[in-house]
Amino acid sequence: MIEYLNLLDRVLTKGVPRRGEKPEGTLTVFGEQVQFKFENGFPLITCRDMTGSWEKIITREAPWIISGSTSAKEAEEKFGLTLWKRWAEDSRRKLGTPEGELGPVYGYQLRHWKGHIDQLKETIEMLRRTPETRRAVISLWDLEDVEIGGVKRVNVANCITALHLARINHRTPNGKYEERLDMTMTHRSADLPAGAPHDWAVWGLFQMLVARELGIPPGTLTAHIDDGQIYDMQIEKVKELLKRKPLPRPVVTIEGSPSDINIYDARPEHFKLLNYQHHERLYIPTAL
Repeated sequence: MIEYLNLLDRVLTKGVPRRGEKPEGTLTVFGEQVQFKFENGFPLITCRDMTGSWEKIITREAPWIISGSTSAKEAEEKFGLTLWKRWAEDSRRKLGTPEGELGPVYGYQLRHWKGHIDQLKETIEMLRRTPETRRAVISLWDLEDVEIGGVKRVNVANCITALHLARINHRTPNGKYEERLDMTMTHRSADLPAGAPHDWAVWGLFQMLVARELGIPPGTLTAHIDDGQIYDMQIEKVKELLKRKPLPRPVVTIEGSPSDINIYDARPEHFKLLNYQHHERLYIPTAL
């Protein structure tokens, strides 16, 4: 996972002090990029053990988002995902949102943008109807649902603000071309040691599921990082990660055929992680 380690090193060496909206200080870069080719493995980092996160968060968050839900209660009851409980409690305390609700976060923007547009369905149909379209963009950000006039409408604003999908011909070793689904994702804000590796894996599963709907393999996942941070309290942990040798990325498969399990039916148990080589677990503190 040399791409990730190189990114962390750039932030440590070139990042500038910045506090942002949280009290914890950071080293920050603005306008970075990291890219993962699926032919070289699934975008799950190997410099620390992510097995627990894969089982408890990643495979559960992707189908929860796709379902269109914004409820931490539903995330736990239907998908076994408990990650969002504390954020829902915080949202209720600060903004008065209903118990268990998060407001217009990822699922809402993906499936109910502006209250009535199913961007996921429209984008898949667009990619089927016009394979070379440049319009297959999904917006996960609506300022009206975030903050207007200094009044916050949502407690946790989406860190991923846009996705762009494209059917692109990739040159194969034999000189021929194979059509694959490429995707870019834009990070408004990225906690690079703790949060971003989860994001790449969650949206990597999303990319695989859309590719299955189209009958083509996933190609490249490119993460555009607007504001990327390493928090001061994470610096020593990052230095430890940078001492670790990169290992080959794992393989992920999705059980069943698209006709049996479509993107809307995917469940955590359908995702299989294979050949995952990794270094030992390393706890990374996060800012609340």
